[in-house]
Amino acid sequence: MLHACGYAGKTRDAAAPTGHRLIRSLRRGDTASPESSYRSEADMKCETSVSRRRLLQRLMLGVSLAPVAASALRTARAATPAPLLPVDAPEAKAVHYVENASDAREAKPGSNCANCGLYQGANGSARGPCSLFPGKDVKAAGWCSSWAPQL
Repeated sequence: MLHACGYAGKTRDAAAPTGHRLIRSLRRGDTASPESSYRSEADMKCETSVSRRRLLQRLMLGVSLAPVAASALRTARAATPAPLLPVDAPEAKAVHYVENASDAREAKPGSNCANCGLYQGANGSARGPCSLFPGKDVKAAGWCSSWAPQL
């Protein structure tokens, strides 16, 4: 006989209480036969496939929501500005970085971080990231010896 789950094996006796009916009958004091208190192999097969189905559904849901969660994390990280590069940092000293371009002797007039090809900040912003200093912001009015015109 074919079971409801598609398992072709023994099915339980329709008259024997199972599940919540068995619990109710035991609470009332009815005596249950040992055969009716155990789940049949078909019931366990059915429960296994149902729980496997639930696992796969939840897995698919998790996989489909992962990009959304990653995007939310990236947005949250982008909302917090990176720390400002200190002038006395070794990487800043290596390229003679100054926070005000007018303080640099080697700087050409009009050259600053805001109009450098390496500066990645938004137009008109006071500070922004530079590709020379990953994870740190530089002042838009700053200058360093690696200054290159924007193309």
